[in-house]
Amino acid sequence: MSNLAPDWGAYYSTCSECGERCHTSGTVECGCAECIVCGEWYARDDMNDDGDGHRCNDCVKEEA
Repeated sequence: MSNLAPDWGAYYSTCSECGERCHTSGTVECGCAECIVCGEWYARDDMNDDGDGHRCNDCVKEEA
């Protein structure tokens, strides 16, 4: 017996950035992260994390 809504499965989608599956509720998240500089979301492969947060490649280039 489940307490999930009957249409629970209808709220899954595929992230356009990283291609991973995610759910609108946030219970299943994709592999993206928010850039701490510009605030945009990117696939983690397009990010740099130097220990104090994720930065997108574009922001890293601008900071250099």
